[in-house]
Amino acid sequence: MSEKDLKKTESSSTGTEKNGAEEKPKKKKKKTSPVTILLMLVCVAIFCYAGYQLASIYLEYGEAESEYEELAVSYQIPEAEDETEESVEADPVKMDPLEWPSYAVDLDTLQNLNSDIIGWICMPGTNVNYPIVRAEDNNYYLRRTIRGTYNKSGSIFMDCANKPEFTDLNTIIYGHNMKNGSMFGSFKKFYQEEGFPEEHPYFYIYTPDKKWNKYMIFSCYHTQSDSSSYDYVTEDMYVDYVEKALKNSLFDFGVEVDTENKKTVVTLSTCSGKSGGTQRFLIHGVWVDEKITDDSLLK
Repeated sequence: MSEKDLKKTESSSTGTEKNGAEEKPKKKKKKTSPVTILLMLVCVAIFCYAGYQLASIYLEYGEAESEYEELAVSYQIPEAEDETEESVEADPVKMDPLEWPSYAVDLDTLQNLNSDIIGWICMPGTNVNYPIVRAEDNNYYLRRTIRGTYNKSGSIFMDCANKPEFTDLNTIIYGHNMKNGSMFGSFKKFYQEEGFPEEHPYFYIYTPDKKWNKYMIFSCYHTQSDSSSYDYVTEDMYVDYVEKALKNSLFDFGVEVDTENKKTVVTLSTCSGKSGGTQRFLIHGVWVDEKITDDSLLK
């Protein structure tokens, strides 16, 4: 073989090697395993279900809020003659915390709607502006509005062991700690917002005798659902009960409770902490005054 032919052969061989190096075998695409596909579908299904549940919950919350807002508009009667229909629904969040509510409540007509209604509660600085009901047991209104509609928001209700006239030495009123701040959900302000307890010392309860009753808050604290704070209070127990409440309080409200004359106490109770747990948050208020509303407003 000539030198020229030898060079051609070497050149051809080198070219073949280069081409071989450049032409890499194509990688096969990995197929997604059925298990992976199944897991992805399960995750999507869980996500969709969680979204549906969340939407359903907030829709239910909204339905309850609309119902109670409608009641406030329909049954709260403003005292001032120049107040418009839009101002009838008193917003407790915007109320002066030291002023009486500026409206009466048509409880007579409300009781035609539901005979279990025994009053109306309002607390300035919070969303608390609701009718109070009382049933034969403490379960009925846990998941029912005052119209009897099933709803997780439930109602604000009195302990069935208490007299509906608020004449017991200690009357307990329950309300859910709703995430949207409705019912007793805004009670978190007492331990989350600095200065709130001192600036909002009262809550008010309207009764069928057309009176607003003022209660001065003297204690608030966390406790357990089976604590003695829920015991029925007799005259012999009154002093110890009040002293224990003062001792447990998260704050010193500077209120001296008249234990000699045994003024009636109203205890507001709601859930606290982990959902479904046994921790509770209590607010104790002692009766200090009353205001009779204009009877002509309700005619």
